[in-house]
Amino acid sequence: MAAKVKIPGGIEPKHLAQIREIMENHLASLHKKFNVLQINLRLNRSETQEKVPYFIDWVGVEEVLKIIKRDERELDPGLLRFGDNTPSEVNREALDGVPNTVINRDWTQDMSEKRPESKVLAQKARVMYQKIIGIIANDESANKNRCLGTFTAGFKTPDDSKQKQIDDALREIATSPASPLVNWIQTNLVLGGPFK
Repeated sequence: MAAKVKIPGGIEPKHLAQIREIMENHLASLHKKFNVLQINLRLNRSETQEKVPYFIDWVGVEEVLKIIKRDERELDPGLLRFGDNTPSEVNREALDGVPNTVINRDWTQDMSEKRPESKVLAQKARVMYQKIIGIIANDESANKNRCLGTFTAGFKTPDDSKQKQIDDALREIATSPASPLVNWIQTNLVLGGPFK
């Protein structure tokens, strides 16, 4: 078994490729069931209980990528934002609420908490509704659960008839030990974030 790596400095291209595969699989499932257009992942810096999120990946469906990447010279949004550690109010809210709280954001109403790059990305992608949930996993070194990051799903419009099903699907991805994402994180990364 390979040694666990620290966030952010230990993450290498091979890790990004593995994370991307997991994220693409989650997006394909969420898009098919709930018309999710993009997802993103932030993880806390390793070995701290502080809420210090680092942007790890951003994945969108083809129609969103066509809007964002006008030509092949433009960088992949996940790579472009990788390592971004700008504080996020919604990240803090989601980590405070795990494992049951799903935070809803309607960016058509107020984008004041978003930083300029995020505003442009959301507007350009036409993903104006997001659901954010804290990721929870067992930190084996402490034998406790940690709130270690956030998983976000973006929509063009909210689907009020499926809110419970969407929230349950996000909880499964972000908090279940059986989740491929949670399992990969526990297996490969030195965890960080507040204990729960």
